Amino acid sequence: MLEHVAVHRYFMGLDLQRDISEEEAVAHWHDTVYQPIVRVIRRSGLLKEFPGKTEGDLYLWVLDRQRFLSQEGHNLVAPQKAAKDFINEVK
Repeated sequence: MLEHVAVHRYFMGLDLQRDISEEEAVAHWHDTVYQPIVRVIRRSGLLKEFPGKTEGDLYLWVLDRQRFLSQEGHNLVAPQKAAKDFINEVK
């Protein structure tokens, strides 16, 4: 997930037009990217469907699904929507 934070840090810097510390980027990524997806995963009860997997595993699966759909020509959707779509497909 370090790559995700590095990319997030880069785009934060562009948006805010200043240097972003690694600590600031990690906190912002956690609060605005990771946690919203994890909340969707928790509310859905999806972890029960995948014994032995973690929230982090499912987070990465959601992002992989989002990337796959984008490569297949689908419009890029918000990560939270990708999480909901992923959940609907596996249930």
